[in-house]
Amino acid sequence: MKRFYQSICGNLPAIAIGLSGISFGTIGFFGSRLFDAGFTAYQMLFWRFLFASLLLLPLLKGYSIRHISLKGLLSCLGLGGIFYSLSSFCFFQAIPYIGSGIAMVIFYAFPLIVAFLNWIIDHQKLTPRELLAIVLMIPGVLLLALSNDVQFDPFGIVLGMGSALFYGIYFYASKRGGEHLPPVWASLMVCVGNMLFFALICWQGNGFNTPQSNGSWGYCVGIALLGTTLPLWLLFVGLKKVPVTKAALISVLEPISTVMIGVIVLDETLSFLQFFGMIIILAAAILVQLKAASKKPVELTSV
Repeated sequence: MKRFYQSICGNLPAIAIGLSGISFGTIGFFGSRLFDAGFTAYQMLFWRFLFASLLLLPLLKGYSIRHISLKGLLSCLGLGGIFYSLSSFCFFQAIPYIGSGIAMVIFYAFPLIVAFLNWIIDHQKLTPRELLAIVLMIPGVLLLALSNDVQFDPFGIVLGMGSALFYGIYFYASKRGGEHLPPVWASLMVCVGNMLFFALICWQGNGFNTPQSNGSWGYCVGIALLGTTLPLWLLFVGLKKVPVTKAALISVLEPISTVMIGVIVLDETLSFLQFFGMIIILAAAILVQLKAASKKPVELTSV
């Protein structure tokens, strides 16, 4: 029992990243509800990050701004306002051309971008376990995301690749950008950067579409809390201890959460191939953690 407890404690940062991916999976449910209420993708993203920023503000109590790295703040603000937001922009632009299934498959190739950057910049090669996990995850996501309505369009493919590229850069840089910041501060800066980006798009486009019903307000709070604030904080907590390539691979648990929420809450059906894809992704995520079980336990960083 003691050994099991030590193993769990030693993997807490990785568990935080896994929970982050699962929590990000709620975006699909809340986002679809806001789309049904008449919001565009960019209006939804603006309200998502505005509410997330507001939810994070009370958590800053107790931190002295004098002890917060200005470089870290600006770095996370830029990561959110440039790379994260451009990834979301490209993803939603790609969907009309190639459909959400293909767009999701291309997007979840971002661990390859993270691994490449980690190799080029930090000279960290993929371990055999990480390489095998990538080989498993690609067909796993493919089985989970694809449907009979498959569309291929060169421009849409490029947009999808842009989404994966920008998110991969954001994910890799988050390891360094949030290194000297408390996770709550890093999360807030990412949210503020995204909020400003999508505020500009809404201002130049169809406006902000203020929520008109209690349901819409509730979905805005839901996507901000469960789909943004919580997973971002968990991600930055985990990145303090987990190597960035391994973290990227573990975070691909997100599409499993998205599909399961659709099955449980929206009464969607789960095909055998989708179920098989989920098993493959879970196996890959567990694979990259097996070696860590014998390492010395580490503690989660504070908020």
